[in-house]
Amino acid sequence: MFQNMSCILYKHNFIKSTFQKAIIEREREFPTGLQTEVVNFAIPHTDVEHIQKPFISIVRPKNNIRFIQMGTTDMEIDVGIIFILGIKDSSEQVGMLSLIMEKIQNISFKKEINQSKSKEEFENIVRKYLGGVNYEYK
Repeated sequence: MFQNMSCILYKHNFIKSTFQKAIIEREREFPTGLQTEVVNFAIPHTDVEHIQKPFISIVRPKNNIRFIQMGTTDMEIDVGIIFILGIKDSSEQVGMLSLIMEKIQNISFKKEINQSKSKEEFENIVRKYLGGVNYEYK
């Protein structure tokens, strides 16, 4: 998953060539999986020096992807929605993570995004809750 997204993000000049390795290493050290009652999320991100332009890429993989639960070293969860963050200014990291966490705690958002049946429906839900955000529907 990180390889595919890194290729897309690199092609559109959002990331530097170092991004893929850096995000994988950071995820190993600081897992970002979040278990919820509706759908599990992950919020992988890495250091600002690997980012060209700021972005949020929202991925809904065809099949859930295993992530380690945040705050643990070995508890695996199956993740259905992934927010890949590209933060260019480290002072914006807390605000961006707070926005994502707020949405992940919103039961309506979780249900709607989890039940979306098409790319268009997914896009409309993202716009409704997050506004003008870059995303990828798989």
